[in-house]
Amino acid sequence: MVLSSLYAVAQESSHALPKEDCQSMRDVVGRPSEVDYQCGMALASAGESKKAVEALEAGQRKAPQDKRFPTELAGLAFRAHNVEQAKGLLHRALRIDEHDAYANEFLATLYFLDGNLDAALKYWNRAGKPMVQNITSDPRPQIDPALLDRAFKFAPGTVLTVQQLHETQQRLDLLQVYPSYRFDVIARPDGRFDLLFRNTERNGWGNSKLRKLVNLFGQLPFQTITPQAYNLRGEAINLVSLYRFNAQRRRVFSSFSAPLQGNPKWRYGLDVDLRKENWDVRYPTSLSAAARYTTLEKAEAGAHLEAVISPNWHWSSAVQMADRRFLHLATAQNSADATFARDFLQDGTTLKYVTQLEGTPLRVPERRFVATVTGRLELGKWWTRPAQSFTKLQGGIRAQWMPQPRGDDYVFSTQLRAGKTLGAVPLDELNVLGMDGDDDLWLRAHSGTYAAKKGAAPMGRDYLLFNGEWDKNVYKGGLFSIKVGPFFDTGRVSDPSAVLGSRQWLFDTGVQIKVRLFGGFGLALSYGRGLSDGTHAVHASALR
Repeated sequence: MVLSSLYAVAQESSHALPKEDCQSMRDVVGRPSEVDYQCGMALASAGESKKAVEALEAGQRKAPQDKRFPTELAGLAFRAHNVEQAKGLLHRALRIDEHDAYANEFLATLYFLDGNLDAALKYWNRAGKPMVQNITSDPRPQIDPALLDRAFKFAPGTVLTVQQLHETQQRLDLLQVYPSYRFDVIARPDGRFDLLFRNTERNGWGNSKLRKLVNLFGQLPFQTITPQAYNLRGEAINLVSLYRFNAQRRRVFSSFSAPLQGNPKWRYGLDVDLRKENWDVRYPTSLSAAARYTTLEKAEAGAHLEAVISPNWHWSSAVQMADRRFLHLATAQNSADATFARDFLQDGTTLKYVTQLEGTPLRVPERRFVATVTGRLELGKWWTRPAQSFTKLQGGIRAQWMPQPRGDDYVFSTQLRAGKTLGAVPLDELNVLGMDGDDDLWLRAHSGTYAAKKGAAPMGRDYLLFNGEWDKNVYKGGLFSIKVGPFFDTGRVSDPSAVLGSRQWLFDTGVQIKVRLFGGFGLALSYGRGLSDGTHAVHASALR
């Protein structure tokens, strides 16, 4: 009698059933799901959370396509401080109706509380939020306000979208004056939001005496000083230089860059690079002892142009001209020596055009997963005897995953890259798989130098390389942070000449420590052991 009367009430009223009536009921297979819903709401209002969950779960089993059940269960899970369960239930509700405003806003708020702005915006945008009222900065930037305003794709009085955030981040990165920054969304009592741009800005030679010293002498352990000035005249005009006084690898480099016509979407630059390097090409055993040694003198100048072409894609292009001279060449002792000298050690001038496209085609902000792809094409002419053309193709995919819902306590990173060269290229245009401060194709158990001379690592025109690493925060303070974790690298490099190359797959593993100081400067220390050839290397490098 009681059961039948409750059925009638559930069908005639949208209000929750009295708690007392629900407590006297048991889950009956034939009971309508609407009664389960009404009972669940009544018990939840009365603070009977456990019984409310039982009633709502019973209704969900009977009506799996009713979005109200996972939505209300998410509210109870959040009340019980089970945030991850609440997220899962809201995702279930949105699979039933992805346009449900309440579920989208609820889920966005949970990601917002985690500090995951990308995921929060994804679901807020479905509900037409967040409406930005004010945009402020902390500290106040010294960059030209008009230039910074053009870098921001959003404006007060509009809805901040995830696409606007991504393009803004790309434009800020292209200014090259913000080594670190983030956007904080601050809720207002009126339902709107304020946006706070928290930033670390480079200005001049440094914002303090300590910052100036770090900028200039931060790479002194690598026998390098780095004079650099940023944001000159507040217009994101940067002058970055490097002077390496290592007797075996001398180098002077300088780069000037600025926004094109004050537009943060475009950036142009001019570069000059002068080198005098001693090479000892040790990895191929077919070369005679005398043929391994040479000295390279190189003068290179170039111009480059970069652009943000969409919220997820960045394009760059460059023209480079270089003149090379190889000194102290030995007389060939065998056919390998002759091939090596003919293919890689000829004096001459090169003219090269480079274009690169980099983008982020896949983001899963809920899982904090990002995949980035890169494609690069180089077309060159080498004026030797006789003149010859070359083409270099490179591509790669990089993925990063932070498994925890908030923070960066654990970070997993992987990268797969491949390259192929058609035609003959100078020695320093070869792909080198090893630890060298001038290259980034790292096999971390293979040093790129021997007695400070280049040429110790395997090299060639074609390569395939995989890098994987796991970083764990062990200390994070106001002035610096420390990450520690293992790595695994594997790769192979080959060359059509059969003189160079690794001749086998190489497998390296080891551990690395990353120390990041205030303002973005960092140092990486690694120890690697080669599993396939028994090599080992200890290396220190500046983090980019």
